[in-house]
Amino acid sequence: MSTSIDNTSWTLAADWPVVALPVRLETRFTATGLRIRVFPDTVHIDSHEPRLTDAEVEAGKRYWEATWRAAGNTGRWRAAWEQLTTMLGTARATWVARVTEPNPAGKPTEEIPESAPLPVAPDFPEPLRTPSVWTRPPYARGLPTRWHVVAIRNTGAGTVRVHEVFGQPIRRPLAVGPAPDFDPATLPDEDAPVGPAMRWLVDYNEAVAAGMAHTLELPAELRDRIDRLLVFGVDDTLTPQETADVLNRLMEAHGATDGLGLLPPGAPTNNTTSARGAVRSAHDPRAPENIQALQVAHGEQAPGAATAVVNQALRALGLPASMTAGQSGPVGEVRGRPVPEGAPTALPRQPGAARDPEADIERVHSALWPTTWGYFLRHMMSGRFGTAVADRMREQFVRLVRADGPLPTLRIGAQPYGLLPVLAMNGWGPVSGESDDTGGVALLRRLRDQVWGPSVDDVSTIPPTGGQAPAEALLDIFGSDAHIREFRARSVLGNEYVAWLWRFARLRLGDTWQVQLSARSRSFLQSLGLLGAGERVPVAAGTVFAADAFRLGTPLVAAPGTSPASYLSALATATATSLRGLPEQPDPSPAGVTGGVPVLYRLLRTALLAEYSRAAERLGAPEPVEPELIDIAPDTLTSTLWRRLDTPLPGGNGQTIGAYLDSTAGVTDARAEGLRALREAISRFAALPVAELERYVSGALGLTAHRLDAWFTSYATRRLWTMRSARPAGAWVGGFGWLLNLERGPTPATIDSPWPELEPGKLRLSSTGAGFVHAPSVPQALTAAVLRSGWRSYGGPVSDNPLAVDLSSRRVKIAEFLLDGVRQGQQLGALLGYRFERALHEHPYGTLGAYLPAFRALAPLRATLVTAHAAPRGTETTTATTDGLVLHDKAKAGLAWGRDGLPETTHPAYGPLREVLTELADAVDAVSDALLAESVHHLVNGNPARAGASLEAASRGTAVPPELEFARGGRTGSAVTHRVVVLANVTRASRAQWPAESDRSPRMLLSTVADVLASALLPEPSRVFCRAHWHLPDGGLEPVSISLDFLSLPAIDYVMMAPREPVPNGAELDQLLDRAFRARLPADEAARRAGWRLALDFGRDAGWSFERLSVAEFLGALDAVRALLTGTRALTPTDLSAPGSTVGYVGVDQELVNAADGAAIIARNTVTELRGSNPADVDRALLRASNLGVMGVIPPPAGASTDPATVARRTEAVERAIGELTQRLATAEALVAGFNRTKASPDELREHDLARLRAVAGTDLPFLPALMPVDAAGWESALAASPALQGGDPGAVGRWMAQYARVRPAVERLQQTLTFAQALRTGLATSPGEPLQVAQYPAVAGDRWWGLPRPASAPATSRTGWVVCMPQKIDWSRAVAGLAVDEWTEVVPSLSETTGVAFEYDAPGAVAPQSILVAVPSRPDAAWTAETLEQTLNETLDLARIRAVDLDTLGDAGQFLPAIYFPYNVARHAASTDLVPDAAPTTARALDAERP
Repeated sequence: MSTSIDNTSWTLAADWPVVALPVRLETRFTATGLRIRVFPDTVHIDSHEPRLTDAEVEAGKRYWEATWRAAGNTGRWRAAWEQLTTMLGTARATWVARVTEPNPAGKPTEEIPESAPLPVAPDFPEPLRTPSVWTRPPYARGLPTRWHVVAIRNTGAGTVRVHEVFGQPIRRPLAVGPAPDFDPATLPDEDAPVGPAMRWLVDYNEAVAAGMAHTLELPAELRDRIDRLLVFGVDDTLTPQETADVLNRLMEAHGATDGLGLLPPGAPTNNTTSARGAVRSAHDPRAPENIQALQVAHGEQAPGAATAVVNQALRALGLPASMTAGQSGPVGEVRGRPVPEGAPTALPRQPGAARDPEADIERVHSALWPTTWGYFLRHMMSGRFGTAVADRMREQFVRLVRADGPLPTLRIGAQPYGLLPVLAMNGWGPVSGESDDTGGVALLRRLRDQVWGPSVDDVSTIPPTGGQAPAEALLDIFGSDAHIREFRARSVLGNEYVAWLWRFARLRLGDTWQVQLSARSRSFLQSLGLLGAGERVPVAAGTVFAADAFRLGTPLVAAPGTSPASYLSALATATATSLRGLPEQPDPSPAGVTGGVPVLYRLLRTALLAEYSRAAERLGAPEPVEPELIDIAPDTLTSTLWRRLDTPLPGGNGQTIGAYLDSTAGVTDARAEGLRALREAISRFAALPVAELERYVSGALGLTAHRLDAWFTSYATRRLWTMRSARPAGAWVGGFGWLLNLERGPTPATIDSPWPELEPGKLRLSSTGAGFVHAPSVPQALTAAVLRSGWRSYGGPVSDNPLAVDLSSRRVKIAEFLLDGVRQGQQLGALLGYRFERALHEHPYGTLGAYLPAFRALAPLRATLVTAHAAPRGTETTTATTDGLVLHDKAKAGLAWGRDGLPETTHPAYGPLREVLTELADAVDAVSDALLAESVHHLVNGNPARAGASLEAASRGTAVPPELEFARGGRTGSAVTHRVVVLANVTRASRAQWPAESDRSPRMLLSTVADVLASALLPEPSRVFCRAHWHLPDGGLEPVSISLDFLSLPAIDYVMMAPREPVPNGAELDQLLDRAFRARLPADEAARRAGWRLALDFGRDAGWSFERLSVAEFLGALDAVRALLTGTRALTPTDLSAPGSTVGYVGVDQELVNAADGAAIIARNTVTELRGSNPADVDRALLRASNLGVMGVIPPPAGASTDPATVARRTEAVERAIGELTQRLATAEALVAGFNRTKASPDELREHDLARLRAVAGTDLPFLPALMPVDAAGWESALAASPALQGGDPGAVGRWMAQYARVRPAVERLQQTLTFAQALRTGLATSPGEPLQVAQYPAVAGDRWWGLPRPASAPATSRTGWVVCMPQKIDWSRAVAGLAVDEWTEVVPSLSETTGVAFEYDAPGAVAPQSILVAVPSRPDAAWTAETLEQTLNETLDLARIRAVDLDTLGDAGQFLPAIYFPYNVARHAASTDLVPDAAPTTARALDAERP
């Protein structure tokens, strides 16, 4: 039964091939038909934006300018390329660089510095521009005009075939992704988030309208099963040249987006421990192998060799390898000017494009031909194939038959595509330019139909057939390989040998044994047309094959770590004499061979001998069929190779043929051309890498065995190259997809929709057991889905299914408890034992504890004993605890109830004990389930390392068990970054409130901003009073007091004093106060009281007003300020930077430069004054040195005692101050001497000046660098919004700070400082305005500060908020400085959460074929029609299926294959090869025992 094609068919000229791109099919049976949907594959997708944005144009120009400056400096050139690829990605960067390439005229030849202008400005093109990087949806290109569908089923009554054409042509353009203006928020919640143009992807009716879906009406025979479904079509609206342009643009689009590549044969598709996956969606711009291939440079050219893999691929597709001024393609269109002449297109730019293995493969094939098919056809199948046929077959084998296919594998995005020529061999006919091989094609067809085709049923498949277990089928499939990986040999006895054996040994064989022996072979050869009635069977048909084969234990090419070059070179120069004398045993080894005689050595030696035999025949010594017996007949000498080579050369003056062939004349003799070519081939491929040579050799040997498909493909390849010789450019483009063995599933039950307004009509019920899991988060739903899928896939009863997990909250809590104990260092067995024993004691039965000794003896807790001088060994621990894990295992195996202290099964305690043991098993299973779930959770969410840790903990116990993240809720929220800072303008403190002498207190000049902050945070010195009592000589007390302003110290000096208790203790402040009290006295009175003791009192006087403060109160505030200034880092630009505001350091911080210079000058002057003789100057210098941080140098007060001890202390102080300051100056000068200010950057200058300042003034001096806000208005407006952000409550920020001070020490320091400031009414507290304000980025109208409770209406976006303490109003037009008190980020939980639902969905299992077919016509007079293309696809699918057939499944043909036969003669009277010494060790001994 068949249906014909309607009038929507097409007829196209067969002068061009059809490039068929793969598509994916999805199907569903209806009551009377089949719904079919077609989806484009990766190769079709064009998401390329050819035009460039302004930023891309500028980036491209920068790259080329940097390239010009680099000249010959490869490092600079690569740095420019990496900068471009980092910005744009490698693929897009390549496109941008190609489009913006300037005219190379004027390119410098010498390197030019970045600071110097280019001698000649590059002449850049003006490319077409786009305002956005995304202007359109991705489209599917290269699709047919309309799809055809064919459904086929083979039944007992014949073949049923249905063919229809899709009702609608394919929409142009066909969107496969969203458009930039599509907003999913505009759609109803129940609609899929797709725009109108791509709705066909999710809506069947829309797909029908788009020409990408069709309902095929089926006859009754096809309604339950379809053996084969084909969908195909051709674009009949384009010319071949227009088609080539479409394909070229697709290649350019992929090259500029997801990437192109040319994969070498055998390239791994995924990463392994030994190799990196070659299939990946993006290139690594830093990979050395990609730098030169992907980086754009002037003067690039496509690979020139016609046989380079990229040129083979492009020639097959009819695409150009390079561009010309007249054919610039999409690059030239966007450039607006012609591309450089000869510039490569996208594919030739890819790594490996110039790879050219063709010549090496031809050499390997030609070298192996004499040993394989050459020997087989001439000797084993003698009389069946003439010389002309054999020579034609040899040419086909050498030039066209390829184990890895004739064309390279393309990588498009992350998808590999084989590029495969195909044709319908059933209709094959010769064309002009090809030899007429009708007989060979007919033989191949018979082999396909009679041998390989029926063997397909024995190939392992998924789902398995023929009763094969799924696991076994899967292992068979994964264990298969495209190349031969193992070599086996077996013995073969010829018919003549067996006949003589029958005569000599008087075997009891019937008179017809020879007929019976060859009967099956005769029938087989007759079915193939290789033997006529009454003709004598060839040697192969009368042979007796050994029942078993033995594995060869020798390497294919060379032993690991060795090279074949030595023995190959020796073979290439070997003479007939040396070949005859080369030993065949591995000891001694042939020249250049180590580690066993390689298979390749055996093959090539035999090949050389075969070519010697052919050359001898041409020189007058005829070559007979290989004799099976030598000199067996009386008075008859058998013609062997050695005797023929020893034959005198006709007309050679007594010279033998062998000697002549090894002479100079013989080497150049045309009759020895085959021998000479073989030697040259061996010498040429001797230099190949071992892995490459192994692949070529193993592939060629496979072609002698089961690889019939490669011979079929060779005819398509020859036809393709014949067509391309006449029509090098252009093609037809089409598409294809296929499915096999479609079967109708069970009809699902339906119910009325419970939501008719959303889903009207009937709803299908899920299969039995299917349901859903509502998880707290999407990752957890994903974990549940994988676990459920694994459980479904494993199948079987729950008790036998290892993936039948129970993750109830009770069991997860048990697992958490046990795993936490293991993390604390406990053994899991001990923890389970504790639970078990506790359950025994607490069981309601009441007396189960009596059985504890029995259980402890049954499963004692063991530990590993490790000593320094002995191996670790297990030992019982001394603790009386049951090992719960061991007990669980023994309970599963079965306990000996009624023995060893355990009750009988009839005892009342038996049931309660079983309950406790069941609880133990439940706990063990809970841990197992939890660890499995944890491993899966990390694996599916992209953390394989954590997944491995979970498995390690579960399987070996060598890793610490992980925290169970799969059970955590995973609350989301908005990230809020809080920054607490103290800010001030870079200015100097008012001396009105803090009178001080700069000559005595240099710190006020060296750290101005810190002084400003301290002045605002500390109470004014005029309000702080110190009480004291003079101890009079008569024993009386004279009270006095003084305010701190009499000390004339700036606030920073107080801060830099060492911390102390708030009582007098003789510290620095005490000494200064003592000097101040004495300095107020008249000179004569001071002298009189020089020996009187002055007792300081830091407490309050009861009569003081609240405005007057005591020193003790001052010291409390001082401690807080000191902790803030010295324990907090200075502000950096990062602390004040946020979206919408830019802050940076002042370019050259003159304040810092002046401080560093001033500190050195002050220190130098101080040293000079200290060396002077004026006591007043020395005292002033000592006070200055103390102010610079020199400890213990405060001089005695004026008029103090002049006793020797006081004088000695003064002298010691002077020496200490001079020594310390001199050392500091030396350090500062060393810093200056090793620094070049003219070449330093602003950051380097800042660090250098700060180091100079601290070298002189001390490392603990808080210097706060100046910052300059660029957006002053932005900061001013941000802080002006502080009241609104706080909801009109100015005290909100204060309460917030008080709360966080409890948990954040840095905030606590600022809080304490502000508390003292408020309590003591410092300048900060009395200044106008609020000292604490808030700002928040990004600014949102109507927003609230996220330090307060967030209203439900607030947008859930991340925020950065500042709490700013400002002792004074900030002038944002001037430099600022300050302290970064603290910064932290917290997540404010979302008001709503996105949960996940995992439900069962039987996803379509079909994928697009991973091949791009280049279909060629089978006959010269054929035209492309739907019928011819269908026939080609059907035969291609058949060929793909027989590709899986190997020797084990070949049946009768497998008896004769592979076509590799070695003659063996025990006495070595003839050319002989013995493979027994090469057998693997396990079989060699047995073979030796069996040898005659």
